[in-house]
Amino acid sequence: MISKIIYSLKGNGDRTQLMRGGIGALLLKILNIILTLGLSVVLTRALGAELFGTYTFIFAIIALLAVPAQFGMTTLIVRETVKAESQKDWQLLRGLWRWANLSAFGISAILIVLSIIYAKLIVNSTSLINSSAFLYAIMAIPFIALSALRSSSLQGLRKIVQSQLPESIVRPLLLICFIGLYWAFFSKSFTNESAVILNVTSIVLSFIFGAWLLHRETPIEVLSKPEPKYKSREWFNSIIPFSLMEGVSVINTQTDIVMLGVFGSAVDVGLYRVASQGALITTVGLTAVAMAAMPFFARFYAQGDLLKLSRAAVITARVSMLLAIPLSIVFIFYGDIALSLFFGEEFENGYLTLIILTVVQLINAIFGTSGRILNMTGHEKDTLNGMLTATLCNVILNFILIPMYGVEGAAWATGTSILLRNIMLWFMVYHRLGIDTSLFGVFHNYSKIIALQKTTV
Repeated sequence: MISKIIYSLKGNGDRTQLMRGGIGALLLKILNIILTLGLSVVLTRALGAELFGTYTFIFAIIALLAVPAQFGMTTLIVRETVKAESQKDWQLLRGLWRWANLSAFGISAILIVLSIIYAKLIVNSTSLINSSAFLYAIMAIPFIALSALRSSSLQGLRKIVQSQLPESIVRPLLLICFIGLYWAFFSKSFTNESAVILNVTSIVLSFIFGAWLLHRETPIEVLSKPEPKYKSREWFNSIIPFSLMEGVSVINTQTDIVMLGVFGSAVDVGLYRVASQGALITTVGLTAVAMAAMPFFARFYAQGDLLKLSRAAVITARVSMLLAIPLSIVFIFYGDIALSLFFGEEFENGYLTLIILTVVQLINAIFGTSGRILNMTGHEKDTLNGMLTATLCNVILNFILIPMYGVEGAAWATGTSILLRNIMLWFMVYHRLGIDTSLFGVFHNYSKIIALQKTTV
């Protein structure tokens, strides 16, 4: 049995590469979960619920600021790298990467300057935005943006494991080590400033490691530095919907944290962060398999093979659900024990939030990878419309529910918006391509799929 599995992973066929990438990404995700949980345990034990909430709030703001620095270029790079490599257009590939990196660096520099001006001249001196911890944190913006572009470049080259290794493994491992060294050699009194500085350092070092990985995996034809070719107008027109998509995606994931920090307390932020991280663990299958499948979605569509695309969509949904169920059962029935054991008794109050978000992520897995399929087949505007609607719903519900129900209100707002987004994106894929992306896979419109195949070949 094992020998058959090993044999099936050999070769360079599409299915073999998809399996290797999916298994590699899954193993990375599992290790990332262990490291992330370990890091959260260390930070919550070192800082306590309130200071951990403040630390989380600061990096939620940084995540929002990093969005315009990436300017929607990550998804564009995956798609266009696949195209350029398959066509062996090395001049275009070099131009794409160069154009994206220079743009991200320039935008990051502007964001840093504007953030410093805002923090020092506009906000109240007692605000968290004015704190030294926040000013240290904004230095990470260009490295976060450039790391995302590098990851997308490797993903487009179908180097799935290498694309995730720096951020998934190296960064949290470095931070855990740095915190241990800080305690051992400097002081056991841990502050937000020291936590932020150590995190920024780990971000910079993981970026350097990732840059080395990309250099190693870059085609020799690109390393020979051919004259770069640009399609700036076409790329810019494409990244407008992509940038809005990435923006609303980050807003959708960070708005709960930010609005809890505004309407609630730092303790609420800490409780919600721990609960949401736990619930996100259940999506490891969806994230890992979808990450591996994205380049193949683009390739199957470019080749006009929508039947392969439909099969790949269903497989990713089914695998992600199979991987989500065991952990979901643990969190739903024993989540209070887990929160108290790993993070401390004060975090046990996040149990109901953990249950709500876990059920939400199970529903998310059922619908599969509809958004990624839309992005990889040139229907990114449909994804944007669905995500904009869901994000608006999330923001409105947070305004209403957080003042009334606190942490649980934020969880219900998130759950409702995720359900709405999934329904809309599933319908859009079915309308455009005739594909049922859910784990059931019984609603494929084969007549439409075959008709589209004939027009795209």
